[in-house]
Amino acid sequence: MSVNEREDKTNAKGFVPAWKSPWVWGMAILVTTMLVVNFTMITIGLNTHTGLVIDEFYAKGKAYLHEEVRRDEVEQRLQWRLVLREPSTPKLNQLQQYQFILKDKQGEAISDATVELFAYRVNDASKDFSLPMKEIRPGYYAAEIEFNLPGHWDLIVSAMKSEEDALDLAQRIFVQD
Repeated sequence: MSVNEREDKTNAKGFVPAWKSPWVWGMAILVTTMLVVNFTMITIGLNTHTGLVIDEFYAKGKAYLHEEVRRDEVEQRLQWRLVLREPSTPKLNQLQQYQFILKDKQGEAISDATVELFAYRVNDASKDFSLPMKEIRPGYYAAEIEFNLPGHWDLIVSAMKSEEDALDLAQRIFVQD
């Protein structure tokens, strides 16, 4: 009896090599799929993580809904038009002008407001800064800004006419090197 005949008889008795079993193939496909999905999720997480950390997250989260309702009421009452004009391509280590336009619900310029620009580095809070914006003509405020790090920055412009009349405008920019 030759070796091939013995293997055929062994296989006929119910012995199947592991690589021919559908269970082994199914498990291999399952493990491979899990590895590919996990690798994909890790890659997405690393590429989209903002790194933004909030101090006192519990207190701020608890007050968020109350603040949101108050903010909506103020927006409805004031109906201000807020526009932030940034350079078409914000550049690294280059002084550029950012303008903020503030108008009331009739489209009239709002003068003598206190306007401040806050720049938040998305992944490095130590680089955050703020500066006041100067009124260059009625309803138009400007500030010269130089960013020393490339990447995403969150800009928040806070406009305040009085204690009760205050609104914010948020915008994300990308500073190129």
